[in-house]
Amino acid sequence: MPIYHGKLGGLYKMTAPSTGTRIIETTNWNLTVTAGEAEIRKHASNWVSRLPGIKDWTATVEAITAPTANQTLFMQRLLANTFQTITVGFWHSTATVPRWQGVAIVRGITQSDPAADIQTMTMDLAGHGTLALKI
Repeated sequence: MPIYHGKLGGLYKMTAPSTGTRIIETTNWNLTVTAGEAEIRKHASNWVSRLPGIKDWTATVEAITAPTANQTLFMQRLLANTFQTITVGFWHSTATVPRWQGVAIVRGITQSDPAADIQTMTMDLAGHGTLALKI
């Protein structure tokens, strides 16, 4: 049996370095971390060398729509006229660690309101700086 499973995890709005407020009704989060690379080609070599490049992260968060203060904060960040960030934590369980934590911008929100089903929303986040793994 796995140590962590989805129902214990969630997206948190970080309020202090090690505490956060859960975004109500988060059903799923996907985090993608990528690292670029630079190829080095030497004149007399048959092999390419690589150097680590710039890292990037993005996330998609799915939730049941519950327009509470926590979810509307993300909506307000998207609609703001100025560039606004939010510090988020992606928790694997209800315990405080391990978790991913970083500053993000809200790139988009999709809300769905099917007539015969539950209202949902999907938030698209992009990293603004370093993503840290808190252990």
